[in-house]
Amino acid sequence: MQIRRADSKDATGIAKVHVDSWRATYKGIIPEDFLNNLSYEHRTEYGRKTLQGKTIM
Repeated sequence: MQIRRADSKDATGIAKVHVDSWRATYKGIIPEDFLNNLSYEHRTEYGRKTLQGKTIM
C-alpha cells in the first residue's frame, strides 16, 4: 500500500465519498432537502480549488 498526498485529480472521488457519507450518516438528522441538494459537481470543484491551495469563501 502506498499513501500519498491527494491532488486535484482526486477531487471527484473525494467529492463522491463526502456527499455519499453525509447522506448516509445524517439521514433523519439533517433535513432531507439539504441532503438531496448536496452536489457531486459542487464538491468536486470545491475540492479541486482546495487541493490547488486556492482560498475558498
